Amino acid sequence: IGVLQVRALCVFVLFLLIVFFFPFFFQRHTAAITALAFHGSRHLVSASADGAVCVWRCKDWECVWQMQAHKKGVRALTLHPSGRMALT
Repeated sequence: IGVLQVRALCVFVLFLLIVFFFPFFFQRHTAAITALAFHGSRHLVSASADGAVCVWRCKDWECVWQMQAHKKGVRALTLHPSGRMALT
């Protein structure tokens, strides 16, 4: 199993935990979370069906930045390797 497969599996497991077991942690979203992306081990970026994008600090799951990215929902999210840009 490759490094990318392990990372993808970890993101998938975290996605399942977020959606089904810990919805109260991600209360900034008012609709279903549709995309997740890690930047290193410090930040997680989430996007949702309400069009919002949030940046979460992993150590305490605090939302450190939020914006309304789209009028409609976000279907996909990817981060630039520098972490300075996200495409939705």
